[in-house]
Amino acid sequence: MTWDVERAYREHLTSGDLALLSDVVGGQPLVGALSSPGLEQIVFGLDPQFDPSRSASPFLTFAVAVHRVAERLTVTTYVDEWIGPRQRVPV
Repeated sequence: MTWDVERAYREHLTSGDLALLSDVVGGQPLVGALSSPGLEQIVFGLDPQFDPSRSASPFLTFAVAVHRVAERLTVTTYVDEWIGPRQRVPV
């Protein structure tokens, strides 16, 4: 049995999410679109052209956050981990 990730995600997206996705990433596959820097800027309100009435659902917001972090971790060699006040170690 093959698990269709695209379909699983689409089952949880609202009509507003789908409209937002089509405006921002067009016909790009959904899994690839979720890691798009442009979509991240819109979803998290970092884009100066952001229209607050076009807000994303909590599901889309979380999916974009997870996919963007995964994208960043593919090129990150280490992260600083907090171990105490004013103490960080590379992990």
